[in-house]
Amino acid sequence: MKKLIKELKTELVNTWEGSIMRSFRDGLIVSERHLQALFFHHMQDHLEGLGLRMWVEPKLTGPDDKLACGNLMPDLLITADTKIIAFMELKYVPHGYSEYEHDRDKMWQYFQSATRDKYYLNTDLKGDWDERIIYTKHDESFGCIAVIAKSGAAALDYTSYRTSHDLKVFSPESFLLLTGTIDGSSQPKFNPPQV
Repeated sequence: MKKLIKELKTELVNTWEGSIMRSFRDGLIVSERHLQALFFHHMQDHLEGLGLRMWVEPKLTGPDDKLACGNLMPDLLITADTKIIAFMELKYVPHGYSEYEHDRDKMWQYFQSATRDKYYLNTDLKGDWDERIIYTKHDESFGCIAVIAKSGAAALDYTSYRTSHDLKVFSPESFLLLTGTIDGSSQPKFNPPQV
């Protein structure tokens, strides 16, 4: 699994620094939803080749108490069969200071609550929970937040994520931060991944 996780992180970084950056520099990303669609489009074939699946805004709930679990909904979720490999949150506020606290708190929820080690995934078109399949976090599951924001936004700074919650959730092994900034120049800057 370590090799698979490493390859997935590499592919996320390559997609961010390649296809996403080119689309952004060419003015072809207009919203967070568009950014989400580009990630799905550019990664889907590679993920399938690795035996992984990417879910777009899946609704998750815990098997013990559906209502108390809050029906979590990451922007993107990556699974290997019934193992959850990565939770992803995206922010697209190119000319503003992106707020990050809500996504940071959601990321913390994914990894910290004992009731959230197992999830049902809403795959039924009627809106029912498929209680036959339980998705579980893997020991090496990780979170990824990808942000495009104005230079100076706290959401672009790795230390902003490590200040108010258990540091293990936002450790280099468990967390990947991908950032792109607008600083007023004609060209956006994509920063090296922060891990």
